[in-house]
Amino acid sequence: MKTDDLIVLLSNDARLKARYGIVMAAASVVSVAISTILFFSLMGVRLDFMTAIETARFLFKLAFTVAVTVAAGAVLSWIGRPGSHLTRRYLLMLIPPALLVLAVALEMVVMPMPTWYGRMIGHDALPCIIYIPLLAIAPLGLFLLVLRQGAPENAGMAGAVAGLTAAGVGSVLFAIHCDNDSPFFLALWYPLTFAFTTAAGYVSGSRWLRW
Repeated sequence: MKTDDLIVLLSNDARLKARYGIVMAAASVVSVAISTILFFSLMGVRLDFMTAIETARFLFKLAFTVAVTVAAGAVLSWIGRPGSHLTRRYLLMLIPPALLVLAVALEMVVMPMPTWYGRMIGHDALPCIIYIPLLAIAPLGLFLLVLRQGAPENAGMAGAVAGLTAAGVGSVLFAIHCDNDSPFFLALWYPLTFAFTTAAGYVSGSRWLRW
C-alpha cells in the first residue's frame, strides 16, 4: 500500500470515529426524550414518589437501572468505531449484576424467608414485562440507525449492546412508576426484559449491521 493511500484510510477512519460519537450522543438525547414523552403519556410517576425516594430499596432500584444504562452505553458509544478496544468497557457491564447480587443477599438477610417468594413475584409484574421493552423501542431503533453509519466489527454484538442500552433507558423510566421495590422483584423481572430486548437487538444487528 502506498503511503498516500494509508494516509487517506487513516483520515477516513478518524472522521468516522468522530462522526459516530457525535451522532450517537445526539441519538441518545433524542431517544430519551421520545421515551420520556411516551412514559408520561402511558403511565407517569408513581403516586407515592416523594415517599419512595426516601427509601433505600427504591433508590437502589433507580441506581441499578441507571448503572445498566451507563455501562451498556459506554460500550455502545465506541462499538461502532473501527478498531476500538472494548475489553475494559465490557468489564463495566459486570458492575450492575454484581450490585444486584449484593442487594439480593442483603434482602435475604433482613427479610424473613416466608416473604421471599411474594417479594420476588410482586403484585403486578405484567406491566414490567410490557412497558420496559415498549419504552426501549425508540432508543433501539435510533441506536441501530447510528450503528449503520459506523463500522461495528461484530454486528450481532453491536445490536445486542444497543438492545441492552435501550432496555436500560426503558427500565430507568419504568422504575419511577413501578411500586415493586424489592431486590427480589428486581432480580427476576427486570433482567427478563433486558434479555428480551438484548436478543431483539442481537437479531436486528445481525441482519442490518453487516458490512
